[in-house]
Amino acid sequence: MFLDLEDDADDKQEAPEEPEPEVDDTPEPEVNPEAKNLLDTIEDIKNFLKRSGDLPAYISRENICNELAGLDILTEESGAPPGSKLDALTTSTTLLDVIMTKTDENTVKACVGILVAMSLEQLTSDDPEISGAAKNLIDQVLTSNIY
Repeated sequence: MFLDLEDDADDKQEAPEEPEPEVDDTPEPEVNPEAKNLLDTIEDIKNFLKRSGDLPAYISRENICNELAGLDILTEESGAPPGSKLDALTTSTTLLDVIMTKTDENTVKACVGILVAMSLEQLTSDDPEISGAAKNLIDQVLTSNIY
């Protein structure tokens, strides 16, 4: 009796090969240094507010507001991720709320002036979320009775 190994091999069915998952090899766009700096600042602000509900005393509120006012740099061309301008506006609104409740009147007025000017520029945005976030910041100021 001879074993016919070839016949046994023909009886076995090969499992179909699963296609390899597609990997997007497109490199992430490099973020321009000014945009990266602003994105890092926004992340730092959010972390401070989440931990302690305020910024540390050594951080100038006016300087932070001036940095946030530069959000026009957060464009696709700068390599900033989508939604980063909206994130900057919502972070500005949250920060302004903290500033208005925990800071002296002169600092509040300076920050309000900076952030409202920035928000007015964003009201004309084609993106309804951005213009809505700008409107929310302005509404917050108008309802706060600080003026």
